[in-house]
Amino acid sequence: MLCLAGTAWAASLSAREWTTQTIVMAMRSSQDKGQTVLVDHADDLPEALGDRAKAGLAELALISAGQASTRGERQLDLAWARRQIEPLSHSRPGWATTQILTAQADLLAYPSASSRGVAAYVASYRAAPFLMREARWRIAYGAFAWNRLPDAAQQNMLDEAEWLTRFDSSQRAAIERLLGDSAAGMAYQFRMTVGNIPSAD
Repeated sequence: MLCLAGTAWAASLSAREWTTQTIVMAMRSSQDKGQTVLVDHADDLPEALGDRAKAGLAELALISAGQASTRGERQLDLAWARRQIEPLSHSRPGWATTQILTAQADLLAYPSASSRGVAAYVASYRAAPFLMREARWRIAYGAFAWNRLPDAAQQNMLDEAEWLTRFDSSQRAAIERLLGDSAAGMAYQFRMTVGNIPSAD
């Protein structure tokens, strides 16, 4: 009996990992693939999914919401994303992904960004100061909400923008487009200029 129970448990873990990998691959694939995965898992209960799977489905639903052609479709996708994000806020509240998804969902619901979304954005930097995949989104959001960010969060965003630029200089043009001539953009240019001045030593 113990052997059978162990086999069943292993099979369950294997199926869960397969589901997670399918969702993660869809996130990095085409829009059509993402839609197919969303439909395939529309009836899955969040508690039946691992945290990475929930985060992946939430991201796919948010992408779909952002591309929705009607308000009704957007609201449905947004509700579906929140269904995945809510349990993450309990199981992984300190995870940067949880905070970023919360801020993204908030921005779709409240285009001017609510205090909850801004707080989640700020918390994402406390959880992970530098993220390769999410950096450009955080930079764009930081420019958008610059005047509502505490000084520490502004510096966090500039640190990440500088880090990404120095890690891969080909990113600089894209970062400059995201920041534009905003206050955040000017702060970034100042940061990059000062950082390139040789020291007197």
